[in-house]
Amino acid sequence: MKKKGFTLIELIVVIGIVSLISLVGMVRFNFLGKIKAKNELNILINDMYYAKEKALISGRKCRVYFREDKYMLRFSKVSMMDDMEDIDRDLAYLTLSKKVDPVVFNGTGSVSGAKTIVFSSPYLVGKDGSIKLIIGVAGGSIRIEENKNYGIYPD
Repeated sequence: MKKKGFTLIELIVVIGIVSLISLVGMVRFNFLGKIKAKNELNILINDMYYAKEKALISGRKCRVYFREDKYMLRFSKVSMMDDMEDIDRDLAYLTLSKKVDPVVFNGTGSVSGAKTIVFSSPYLVGKDGSIKLIIGVAGGSIRIEENKNYGIYPD
């Protein structure tokens, strides 16, 4: 009589081999770093939209300061009882390429002067690539441009 199916030991061995191959692939191609860097970029964009909308709704200015490894949202306060909390976020996967003046969202939702803020992130655009956060004056438009430069061999 022939048995159909697999034994428990065979299934455990196959699952172990597949897990090992998956782990090697994740480490080799750095999927986790790419996912975290993309998530950090999305949080940055969402915070910029939040600052713009909060300034528009409250009618007060919001300033966004950038440092090499962090950015801060600072809301103008009228009194000590203001409920608008300032936001500080560390940047682990994005690095500011050059010093930039603060971005100021006015109470109308517009920006005081157009800005292009350049970041580097080897996880997203390679070692020589850049990510540009472009903030327009009219209506405070916000967009991202990725300039990928992997050279001959991608990382």
